[in-house]
Amino acid sequence: MCYRRKSPNSQLTANDPFHYAGSKQISKDGRYLANLHATDPRLDKKRIEEAKGGLLVNAYRWVLDSPDIRRWHDRSESRLLWIKGDPSKGKTMLLCGIINEIEQTIDAEGRCRNLAYFFCQATDARINNATAVLRGLIYLLARKSLSDANAWVALSEILWEMLEDPNLKTTYLFVDALDECIVDLPKLLEFAVRISSDRMKWLLISRNEITIKRKLRSEDKRTRLSLELKENAMQKYRRACIGYTVVC
Repeated sequence: MCYRRKSPNSQLTANDPFHYAGSKQISKDGRYLANLHATDPRLDKKRIEEAKGGLLVNAYRWVLDSPDIRRWHDRSESRLLWIKGDPSKGKTMLLCGIINEIEQTIDAEGRCRNLAYFFCQATDARINNATAVLRGLIYLLARKSLSDANAWVALSEILWEMLEDPNLKTTYLFVDALDECIVDLPKLLEFAVRISSDRMKWLLISRNEITIKRKLRSEDKRTRLSLELKENAMQKYRRACIGYTVVC
């Protein structure tokens, strides 16, 4: 699906080529962007789950009952949630579980909402930078491969236009391991903060990094969930993982 930049008198329609216009014009000859599909986040998620021995329901169910998660999910004014934790706290598998639960809810409600997600990895150049994050999110939202020499500007404008569509369903954007996005992370964080809205909710996961903390400074419309402050629940998570390993 492709999108055309909207004018006040135009409608956003499917199957139209995307033309970037105005003072920030990317391509004067209107050429198409290509090769957005650097990775498929769905396959990355499956690979991660398999590498870690499978996803255990009991290992992540606790977080779904957290007041912080419920507030983020249920209240329109709660637009961005940062789940932070030290290494080996199980952050990535928590996100995999949350994704599964949100997907099931979306399916049960007749797909009246959208979901996109991305998993950063510092050791993989394909998925350790801010541009790759936008590519992955847009890929899952639009399922169309696009690229350009000025990829960040082009992709951020595309995503902005998609999310400004008045007919847009409530949309969830999940990004794991933000601390492993080693290229242009501040730019990505500023973008996430700027475009979060009552219809577009971000869930970001990372280690306790001061640079991320500064960019996601606490405000009424943003909240945090610290795994260090959920130690009892994390103890249950670790026991579940240990029990599963012993049984296997």
